[in-house]
Amino acid sequence: MDKKNNRINYFTKFLFAIAVFALGFYVLEYLSLLSLPLGQTFYIIMGSLLMAAGVVQLYFLIKEIFFKKKKKKTKIVFMNKKNEQKEIEI
Repeated sequence: MDKKNNRINYFTKFLFAIAVFALGFYVLEYLSLLSLPLGQTFYIIMGSLLMAAGVVQLYFLIKEIFFKKKKKKTKIVFMNKKNEQKEIEI
């Protein structure tokens, strides 16, 4: 169940990032051309910020999925009665 939940979680994060990017594109391309009360500059900046946020979110999501940190192998040392070391790798 854990892998299935991770896949669903990654998929929802991916869809959210695409939606944020698409909203930013819409604001930048269409709303910035209209004469709205806040002015065109506000919509240009808002659209650019939304698109950048979507790209950054996709970057971290891809980094999390494909470039996971590898666990270091540790050596556990047991002492015998004769003070000899026995190493076991996990």
